[in-house]
Amino acid sequence: LDPPLTEVGWEQARSAGRRLHGQLKLGTCPAAVSVYSSPAERTMSTAAGVASSLGVPTVTPAYALNCSSMAQESGVSLPGHCRRPSEETLRGVALQCWPPIGNLAEIDVRQRGRQGFVASVLELASLHSPGEIIVLVTHREGIWQLQRHVK
Repeated sequence: LDPPLTEVGWEQARSAGRRLHGQLKLGTCPAAVSVYSSPAERTMSTAAGVASSLGVPTVTPAYALNCSSMAQESGVSLPGHCRRPSEETLRGVALQCWPPIGNLAEIDVRQRGRQGFVASVLELASLHSPGEIIVLVTHREGIWQLQRHVK
């Protein structure tokens, strides 16, 4: 249901982080960068790969980023989709917190709405000051909602 990243997948995540680092022109100071992830283990592993390449020491799991079609239908805290990832999964990147941030009942209701994921992203962004960079590692369904929102 939530298989771990392969070695190739881990390298792809690190490569994406390196490209993002170059595009953001971060230099050596990652203090203003926060990485959030769906609590699904595979997504957390991807986030850890990206974070490590950005020089960010932690990943913050957020229930609201678990927007896969299964989570939208059955709820964001599915038993198989929300377990603390192993150290092997995170490869040296720490979790900012566990359990993930967010109110499950509110997020479940929001996720069933047409713009639920967009509202969740806006809520996460509101936790940060202007100029801070937030990186969201999530599922394709959420990306599709964001794409429709910005058109």
